[in-house]
Amino acid sequence: MIGRTPRRTRPITRARSLLFVLATAIAPGCTNDAELVVRRLRQPGIPLAGLEVTALPVDPDALLDSLAAAARRPKPVFAGLEREMASFRADDTPDTTGSARAIRAWDATRDSVETLADTLRAMDRASLAYREAYARLRGLYERLGQRAGERDRAVQGGLGRERDLAQRVARAADSLRRWEQVAYADFPDRLETAVRQSGRDVRQIPTDSSGVAHFTLPPGRWWIQARVRDPHNPFLERYWNFPVTLTGLVAVAVPLLDRTAIIRWRH
Repeated sequence: MIGRTPRRTRPITRARSLLFVLATAIAPGCTNDAELVVRRLRQPGIPLAGLEVTALPVDPDALLDSLAAAARRPKPVFAGLEREMASFRADDTPDTTGSARAIRAWDATRDSVETLADTLRAMDRASLAYREAYARLRGLYERLGQRAGERDRAVQGGLGRERDLAQRVARAADSLRRWEQVAYADFPDRLETAVRQSGRDVRQIPTDSSGVAHFTLPPGRWWIQARVRDPHNPFLERYWNFPVTLTGLVAVAVPLLDRTAIIRWRH
């Protein structure tokens, strides 16, 4: 386990990132009378603005747990490698032309996903055009996952004296992605079904220049999810997924604190 947390550490998955697709493709609900303010505290090396904060009416990690428990093969475990990653610090990690290209390709694909998802908001979900556009969106997301892997491997390949560690991490990450592709294949459909059954919708808002994401949500129990990279360790990120209950009687403010985050492998 990496870091101190009441829950076990889990690597980032392609399935979890599909929350972005749901948050942009599902239209907002009609009842909005509870205020939630999520604040990201300043951290050296990480800008306050632009952190995507997601509010979900269901617990996505609980769905992932159930799928993992039902998987035909157990999830690959790399305990020793995770300990090596946790102890790594790279204050002077050099960039390379290859990693810069990989990052630009990933950024361009992410922009395409966001643009198409925005288009879906205004479309009739029952129309053939919507179904075709949603299929293109899922295809774009698959490409985004591939380019995320290329980006990570390119960045890790420039770690100089730690190249051996980076190569072993890349191989392990590929193994985990293959397992997740099978074990979590039903996650998008199960999450979308659970969200629709809740009668509420996924919302995603980026933090502003002061690190604040302001939500107006129907009252009830919500799960707040966010992630931010570790500025000193290219292998790790801080991840939040915690419940909050909104009554609509008073505004609720919650901070994203480092001590409440799960430190996990950002594969």
